[in-house]
Amino acid sequence: MEATLLLVVGYSHSKGVAISFLVLAVGFSGFAISGFNVNHLDIAPRYASILMGISNGVGTLSGMVCPIIVGAMTKHKTREEWQYVFLIASLVHYGGVIFYGVFASGEKQPWAEPEEMSEEKCGFVGHDQLAGSDESEMEDDAEPPGAPPAPPPSYGATHSTFQPPRPPPPVRDY
Repeated sequence: MEATLLLVVGYSHSKGVAISFLVLAVGFSGFAISGFNVNHLDIAPRYASILMGISNGVGTLSGMVCPIIVGAMTKHKTREEWQYVFLIASLVHYGGVIFYGVFASGEKQPWAEPEEMSEEKCGFVGHDQLAGSDESEMEDDAEPPGAPPAPPPSYGATHSTFQPPRPPPPVRDY
């Protein structure tokens, strides 16, 4: 819809019609952008922020390059030059719509799913497998007889250190 409205802007003979259709084109682009932005969450919820950053980066680059190209195309500011600008903008938009319609998907992509981790892939290392440890070092770390067994080694925050708050002291009436 936006591409068609841009064509009307380029080939209109009245300023009022051109402005009206340009406003409509920008208004309809809001519908397209809202659908496009949500699509990141649909196809890869875990990576939606990364995908949004990439797509916004590409969009920003085109927004920086387009004014330079338009300035080069409209040196004399004639009606025909501006018609070519709006024709190219419309064709680029039609091309994007067709590409998106053919290749886009709203289904969660297989590459967005986390890998299933088996115990072999988890990377946990036993005491006897630690680099540089041999049996003599292990004997030095042994607990004295009768001592409670030491907890297994922890890799990261595997348990909570939360302690409930203490009750307030009793109130004394004097």
